Amino acid sequence: MTRSLRPIWLSSLLLANGLPLRAEPVSLNQIAAIRSLSREDAKQGFPVEVRGVVTWGGSSWFILQDETGGLTVNLGLARRSGVWRGGTNTLTLHVGEEVQIVGVCHAAGFAPDILPKTIRVLGKQPLPPARPMEPARFFSGADACERIEARGVVQGFQDDQSGNVVLQVDANPGRFTVETTRTVVKTPKELVDAEVFFRGVAGTYFNSRREVTGIRLLVSQPEDLRIEKPAARSALEAAKLVLSQLWPFRPVPLGPHRQLVEGTVIYAQSGQVFYIQDGETSVRVETLGLENLLPGDRVQVSGFVDMRRQVAGLTGAVIRKIGAASEPEPVKMNPGEILALNAKAMLSGQASEPNDFDGRLITFRGRLLNIQPAIDRKPPWQRLALDASGTIVEVLLYKGDTKAFEELQPGSELEVTGIAQLEFDLFPEKQSTLQHPPSGLQLLLRSKDDVVVLQAPPWWTPQRLAGALAGGVFLLMGVMVWTWQLHRQLARKTKLLAAEMHARRDAAIEFKATLRERNRLAVNLHDTLLQTMSGLGYQLEACETEAVPANERKGNHLETARRMVQHAQEDLRGTVWALRVLPLHERTFAEALQVLANQMAEGRAEKITIKAEGALPLLSEFVAGNLLMVAQEAMHNALKHAQATLIETTVSAAPDEKHITIEIRDNGIGFDPAASSRASSGHFGLMGMRERLDRLGGKLHIESKPGRGTRVLVEVTLRPFDDELADV
Repeated sequence: MTRSLRPIWLSSLLLANGLPLRAEPVSLNQIAAIRSLSREDAKQGFPVEVRGVVTWGGSSWFILQDETGGLTVNLGLARRSGVWRGGTNTLTLHVGEEVQIVGVCHAAGFAPDILPKTIRVLGKQPLPPARPMEPARFFSGADACERIEARGVVQGFQDDQSGNVVLQVDANPGRFTVETTRTVVKTPKELVDAEVFFRGVAGTYFNSRREVTGIRLLVSQPEDLRIEKPAARSALEAAKLVLSQLWPFRPVPLGPHRQLVEGTVIYAQSGQVFYIQDGETSVRVETLGLENLLPGDRVQVSGFVDMRRQVAGLTGAVIRKIGAASEPEPVKMNPGEILALNAKAMLSGQASEPNDFDGRLITFRGRLLNIQPAIDRKPPWQRLALDASGTIVEVLLYKGDTKAFEELQPGSELEVTGIAQLEFDLFPEKQSTLQHPPSGLQLLLRSKDDVVVLQAPPWWTPQRLAGALAGGVFLLMGVMVWTWQLHRQLARKTKLLAAEMHARRDAAIEFKATLRERNRLAVNLHDTLLQTMSGLGYQLEACETEAVPANERKGNHLETARRMVQHAQEDLRGTVWALRVLPLHERTFAEALQVLANQMAEGRAEKITIKAEGALPLLSEFVAGNLLMVAQEAMHNALKHAQATLIETTVSAAPDEKHITIEIRDNGIGFDPAASSRASSGHFGLMGMRERLDRLGGKLHIESKPGRGTRVLVEVTLRPFDDELADV
């Protein structure tokens, strides 16, 4: 079955079972069928039952291959998502084990995979044969999860975070990585520059769009790695190339092995980057070694050609000092001339003459635009932006003392010396060919001495003039904004004061009207309904006396009715009393509050205490009356609903006598304030308390939890015009 027919085969499989293409089919039992699913189909989670050999093992994921192909089994995700039914024991599979998996397909980050429900180990089996690498398939990721044979030159290595080994391999052409263990590769340094045969499982690196960004080969067994041509005994004993002939046209290519060159060090960052020059050519070299190189050292360098900068350099270099030489003199060359020279050569399809000046030691003059120190304490330690006759150049210092630059002033005329480093855009705008000239130039300083101040900037610079003008404009704008803000603030405060006076005036009028209406309603209830219920109680008692013998009265219907009337009479009497608002009558607010508490506690076992902290200011009648109503409602709720045995009320005033606070605490059963604050819950008393305080511009805070008692805090701001409003 060819791979191009796999989607047709899958559709035929679904239709053969009498099911639409999107319906759940019978279990897919071949890996090729799962690999052929579109991402949309893989998201359906079709049932899977496959059998294959583990080619790469782990505790959270492993790779399975049958005779039709290979894929990933994501055991970790199956556990986290609840698909896994195989128990809580850790399952670690080993390469060469044959397993049977029942699960569902899953649209993974790159290719479809399986979320297993159960895994059954059947025994050991030989690994599937590996296919020779086909570059078009291998580097596109089409061979992912399948066993592949590949060859290449190892150009470097590193240990990953888990302690395994990652090899960088050049397949000539094409680069990939090999991930393996120290069991397979005991001394990876010996593999560098060797031609090596690899057998393993192909894998990919991919981005969040599911696009391939790199290829890797997973090698798990020692016999799957074989050195076919060892590296040279010494990397520094190969045939030496002239530096200017490092990577030009050759009828016979050099291949991916190390190349040996010689030159004089003109710039060095220890253990990272250095430049060597020989004749008119300079080359950038990257190394992980700790060689202490200095300008003037004559060295031999053996490294792999690196074209990432679009100018040939060397990486993974091995270095040997062979003597000393005089440093070349810097060339006086303006950066704009260097860029123009390279642009002319590239557009004409010729080499730049006398050379491209990349990596050369140059010197030029420029005007300092700005200074930028290190970002996040990372090199470069200093960045200078210079205008060199219309070309903006970034000057970088990676080492040395940077304090000397702190005294530099923008606008200064400088003479700088350093290593020219060309910059290229990978995809320049309006460029129809990949042969494009450099887009800019950086200069690498060797030390702070490479910067010489030729002329300090004049004091009265255009920048300072612009700054002074801008300062004057900002000052004028600030005054205008400040005046406008004052006007707005005055208007806003006037509006707020008028609104507050209006609200408190309405509160005063409403208080007097409410007071009259409550007193009238209390009198009417007392003189009508309460008297009627009292008479009804007497009549029921008389009927009971005449109709029922004394020894049979207990528990009869007349006695029950009489007690119900008596209970209703007591409730009504309490309501009548609650409706009558207690006026101050020449009392202070604290005294009125005490009288109110005494009346509420009369005849009850519950205890109500009143405490006044400090001297309280004189309150207007309507403010005191509203506060008494709020306090009365809070204490009434504690007695009626909270089953409290102790109610503590504390009243206090701020030192400026502009604020008064009342705190009512009880030890009752508590409640949920959030649930009880809605009118639908039947707690109209709390709503009434909030409305009264809103009219006074006050605040009501209620803290309570079931079983923990209740704290009611009332805060009101006193106004100097309250006494005037009391006479409305």
